[in-house]
Amino acid sequence: MKKLVFLLMMSLSSLTFMAQGIDADHHRKAPHRHEHVCVVPAYTPEEISEITSTLKNLNFDDNRMPVAKLFVKVRPVTVNGLESMAKQFSFDDKKVNFLVFAYDYCIDKENYSRLRNVFNFSSNSDKFLNALGL
Repeated sequence: MKKLVFLLMMSLSSLTFMAQGIDADHHRKAPHRHEHVCVVPAYTPEEISEITSTLKNLNFDDNRMPVAKLFVKVRPVTVNGLESMAKQFSFDDKKVNFLVFAYDYCIDKENYSRLRNVFNFSSNSDKFLNALGL
């Protein structure tokens, strides 16, 4: 129950930001520039631990994927957080799909290639890197 309340609170906080003119990608346009300014803090390690626990308790990768994507869409996340989340998926193809999706929401993209270590097979690691053009 506590986890569901946490998930609901996270969703509601994103709606609050959207109502304030901030888009669903946690950013707003900086005035007179083409840059984006992040207005929502990234998940803390404690929050990532809670998210990881939530994902671990789901039975199948097909159940984990929409929940993991929701968490990533609600707030920015670091490579370390994405690594913890991706490790909860049983199959490499799901890890690839999730990490390719999560790229746009990561705040330290310069470290993204480190995520190639979450895969069981090097062919999937190559597939992941090629999909992102890294």
